[in-house]
This record gives sequence, structure tokens and C-alpha cells, in this order.
Amino acid sequence: MDNTKRQTVYTLTAFLIGCIIAAASGNNAANSITEPLAAFGQWLRNLSLSGTAGNIEAWAITIGISCLPALGLLWKKRSRIDWLLAIGGAETFAMLYYLVNPTRVSDMLYWANSETIAKMWALVSAGSVAATLLCWALLRFIKTLIKKPAEILPVFLFWTAAGYALLLGFSAVRGGMDAAFSMQEGNNQQTLMQTNYTMLIVLQVISYLPDLMGVWVMLLAGKLALALETEPFAETTVSLAEEISKKSILVAEISLLLTAAGNLLQLMFFSKLLHIYIKIHVPLLTLVMCAVLMLLCKYFRRAKEVNDDNASII
Repeated sequence: MDNTKRQTVYTLTAFLIGCIIAAASGNNAANSITEPLAAFGQWLRNLSLSGTAGNIEAWAITIGISCLPALGLLWKKRSRIDWLLAIGGAETFAMLYYLVNPTRVSDMLYWANSETIAKMWALVSAGSVAATLLCWALLRFIKTLIKKPAEILPVFLFWTAAGYALLLGFSAVRGGMDAAFSMQEGNNQQTLMQTNYTMLIVLQVISYLPDLMGVWVMLLAGKLALALETEPFAETTVSLAEEISKKSILVAEISLLLTAAGNLLQLMFFSKLLHIYIKIHVPLLTLVMCAVLMLLCKYFRRAKEVNDDNASII
């Protein structure tokens, strides 16, 4: 099995893992994030109220956890980007502080009890912290990529494809489950529900298949990047670029046709469907990749001709 096929298998495995995680999370996936954080905040609150020693310990734990992201500022090769770590630390402190004191989040939430507020705050604040730290990591990576593009780009494309496939799997199953629960509320006609469940699965496959094929194109782009580093003027490299360009165009065409097919199915079964979602999908990223690869193919072909001419003269 060559490297591209192996990466394809790993990426499909990541997609299946995403599907399994979504299915295992049940109807209330957000609770897997909010409940542990809310429970941790309540534990800190109980510790703080236990006495002076407990209060000091609770503050020490809160400040210690909040300082963890900022430890990156001690790195010798730091840059202005690393100040995002300090922001992440501040967000972490705010998250923990208001998990301990949820009723202080806002006066506008007087209608909710402390447990509900804690769960809502946990979801929003944890997402904010994660987004800040992810932004820092990606900005750091971009700086490294600029310095060593040929070495890092193929690996980056693979891991990006695998991560995106994981999210696609989770999103596909999660979206399907949410739509199914929504349809199930207030409907007890088993025959009608069975038809809708079947159609929902078909539409989910049609909806996410173009994105999954886009992941495949991403893996092919990684293969091209590796070929350009090793043999930029080889006939195999130029042929590979032309092949990937054609496959990208095929993916774009299939994406558009699948979108039309999904809408047509809903039109045909209009009277039997409880949930209809007409979608106009324009695969802009895939089309842009097609245009770029087609341009690069022409450049590679001309560059190879110039290189061959120079080699013959020498």
C-alpha cells in the first residue's frame, strides 16, 4: 500500500471515528462539556466555602490552571502571536471564576437558576478558550510553514484532511440525529416516519459526500507537494499535477450534480416529507483549487520544457 492509499484509509477512519463519537454522545452532546465543567466549578465553590484554608486552596487551583496557557510566554523564541496565550489565560480565569460564582455572570439572567447559568457559561467560555488557543497554534504553524513549506506542507495537508474528515463525520451524524429528533416530536405515524428516516439518511450522504471528496483532493494535493519537493521537473510530477487537476474538476462537477439530486428527491417526495431543506451548494473552494491546479499544470509543463532545453544545451 503506497503512502497516498494509506493516508486515505487513515482519513476515512477519522471520518468513521467522528460518526461514532457523534452517535455515542446521544441527544445532548453539549452536556459532555458543560456538566463536567459545571461540576468542577461547584467543587471549587464548596472548597472555597469550607473555610479559610479551603478558600486559599480554591484560589490557588484557579490561578494555577489559568496560568498554564501563559507558560508559553517563557519560550525563548516567542513572538507577538504568543500574547494570545495570555488572553487565553485570562479567559480561563474568567471561565473558572464565573463557574464558581455563576449568578454573577449577568443581572439579565435572573430568570435562570445557578446550575443552568453555569452550564451555559461553561459552553460559551470553554469554546472561547479553545478558539483562542487554536488560533495561537495555527498562527504559530503558519510562521513555521513560511520558513519550511516543502517539508511541512504535505504533512499539514494530511493532518488537516484527517481532522476535517473527523469533524465531517461528527457533523453528519449529529445533524442527522438532530433532524430525526425534531421530526419525531409530535409525530407517531410509523410508516411516514420510516420514509422520512430513510430520506434523511440519503440526503445526509448526498450533502456531505462533496466535502468528503474535497478531503480526498486535499490528500492528492499533499502528494503533489511532496513530488514538487523531490522531483519538480520530472514528467511524473507534471503528469500528477494534470491528473489531480482533472480529478478536482470531476469532484466539483459531482458536487453540483449531487446538490441538484438532493433537491430533486425532496421535490419528488414533497407530500411525504416532514422536513425539507433545499440547498444550493457551490463548491467554491474546490473550484478555486481546480483553477489553481490548472494554472500550475501549465506552469509546470512550460517550466519542464525550459528545463529540458537547458539540459540539452549543457
